[in-house]
Amino acid sequence: MQEKSKEEAIRERAYRLWEADECREGSADYYWYLAIELLDEEAQFSKEMSQSLLASANARQHSPTTGQNGAPKDTAGTDAPGEGALGPKDKERTTRAAQRSKAKASSPKATGVGAGRRNAVT
Repeated sequence: MQEKSKEEAIRERAYRLWEADECREGSADYYWYLAIELLDEEAQFSKEMSQSLLASANARQHSPTTGQNGAPKDTAGTDAPGEGALGPKDKERTTRAAQRSKAKASSPKATGVGAGRRNAVT
């Protein structure tokens, strides 16, 4: 399948923008340059995302928690942070979340007609 030329892509985008703006007459140049700007921004964003994903993959591949092929190491039973175990902040967050969950479960729940609706107008 052949990829569109840049000019074709600009033409199609400009036309869609023109249609979305209720086919305003006399504004072809405006939509043409707007299409160029939008396509350039999308290309730049795509390039930045690709670089970011590549950097992330490289970092993951060289992480102490991954093996030579980039697959996660088996770190079961280790307690050292950075080797698969939870760090102290992670443990604190997990503990607080569990406490909130228990508190919600033990609190009385509203039941009956209109429960949870204060000052309801009937």
